[in-house]
Amino acid sequence: RKAEIFEDALARVSAALASAARASRDELKSKRLAAARKQKAKTSTKKSKKVSAKGATQAKTRTTPAGSGTGGKGRVTQRRVGETRVTNARSQAKRDSPRR
Repeated sequence: RKAEIFEDALARVSAALASAARASRDELKSKRLAAARKQKAKTSTKKSKKVSAKGATQAKTRTTPAGSGTGGKGRVTQRRVGETRVTNARSQAKRDSPRR
């Protein structure tokens, strides 16, 4: 009987905590978005709003710092970044899996 009462109280507390966490998450998210919009508005007034076709292409790739060991290739495509991320995740999953 005591265990049931305890479990019921624990469930109520957990639900209240989850509700408070969601409210806090939503409030923080709205603050971050508002700050980002404000920052974007500041920078867009300072910079030119024209974007060339080449500039749009460069936004989809990123450049690596000089001498970073990429074999002379300065541009890393999104596909390559994704492949590296998947490979690293797979390796980490192998390390995290329980040994048999």
